[in-house]
Amino acid sequence: MKINPREIEFTQFFAHSKFLHNLIILLTNNSLSLLRALRFSRKKGNGILIISLHLLGDSVYTIPAIRHLRRDYPNEPLHILCYSTGAKIYRDIFKDIDIHTVTESQFIYSRFAKSSVRRLVKQINPNLISDITGTVNSATSIFLSSSKLTGMNLRYYRKIYDFFTPIRTSPHLMDMYLDPVRLILKSSIDKKLFEFECTTVGIKKILIFPFAGWKAKEWEFNNFVEVAKWLRSDFRVEFIAEPNQLSAGMKEEIENLGFDINYSSSLDELFELIKGCSLFISNDSGPVHIAQALGKLTFIVYGPSNPEYSIPYGDKFGYVRRVISCSPIETQFCNTLGGRKCPTIECMRDLSAEKVKEGLKTFLNRFTITYREQ
Repeated sequence: MKINPREIEFTQFFAHSKFLHNLIILLTNNSLSLLRALRFSRKKGNGILIISLHLLGDSVYTIPAIRHLRRDYPNEPLHILCYSTGAKIYRDIFKDIDIHTVTESQFIYSRFAKSSVRRLVKQINPNLISDITGTVNSATSIFLSSSKLTGMNLRYYRKIYDFFTPIRTSPHLMDMYLDPVRLILKSSIDKKLFEFECTTVGIKKILIFPFAGWKAKEWEFNNFVEVAKWLRSDFRVEFIAEPNQLSAGMKEEIENLGFDINYSSSLDELFELIKGCSLFISNDSGPVHIAQALGKLTFIVYGPSNPEYSIPYGDKFGYVRRVISCSPIETQFCNTLGGRKCPTIECMRDLSAEKVKEGLKTFLNRFTITYREQ
């Protein structure tokens, strides 16, 4: 789940005072209950609307929950309300689901839904809404809806839901997003619906994306170059980045070594480039999760985030991390806001290229068929 530092600091402030924390919960829930009771539209709807206001990585983790809903409600029209980043993933995977997009500009301070979002929910007019977002964004998008509401969220908003589950703090993210859906499923959980079918037959081209959502999750660029040089004796290795993401020095170094650079200026380009590779190597980032969803072999370098929360199901995915005293073991991120407030980021700084090569070698040995580029 995406870290919002302002929201974490806000909730931590109130958490220091149990009285204030419980008072805010009581006031918020009573206000929302009253508004729900006074809502004007009670027109009976049709179908199920899934609220999934996530960025790239978390959109991938919601896929098992949506698969379970489609399995148990085959005759119900399904809708997804999401950002454009999620829409690209959903349209590639779910051909029979209607996708509706909103933008971050439709949320005040990127948090509180404007009336345009609530109007869209009203126009869709579902019989049931499943909130698999669990933020103030989703709560303020649906609290006036006449639909039955099932969802996960903070306790501040529990009274708007007919069926509520708190946000879990234990892995895996796929299980977390399945929790609100689990409340309305007709059949048991099918672990096969958690897996992404691997489309790779042998390893031809390797793509390396040396960036991440924030700087603390990025392994040293020069280390990625060392890994690329080591891999090129057996495989075709290329880099991928957004335009202007590589510094002049980075670009010069890659080009001088003879590696191709692929630039993706849109999600469509990013998807097509990833579809053309066999193995995707990156930090814990949005593009690496796209590669997983597209059935590509993936290898991930972890630092201030915990792989137990996000590593895909199945054996076609590998990772490496350096565990130190402050590494997250029972939480998704370390206690410095995922490294954002860490002055040293030792978990990434002290992870050597040799350690990553060793992990990659073990990972590659799982696959007996390899192709040497001529």
